[in-house]
Amino acid sequence: GDEFILLLPNSTELIGLALAEAVRSGVQELRFEEEAADVVVSASLGLAWQAAGEEENDLPGRANDAKRVAKQSGKNCVAVWRATGAVRWPS
Repeated sequence: GDEFILLLPNSTELIGLALAEAVRSGVQELRFEEEAADVVVSASLGLAWQAAGEEENDLPGRANDAKRVAKQSGKNCVAVWRATGAVRWPS
């Protein structure tokens, strides 16, 4: 599968979660025609958020950890990284 990173400066965690869920839902609704009509596409997304003023941390690594949790939780879902570990959202 393909992976990509979206950076959302000046956004809240809730905005990031809403966008991730909208992307997940949009991908799930994709439908193909003719020979590919039986193809089902889904997305597993990981989110890591950092408040303004916090020391820089490994956001890509944390988002990747969250994505791994999303995949291990049955795929086609969003997981968010927390200080206590990544969890499926909503948890």
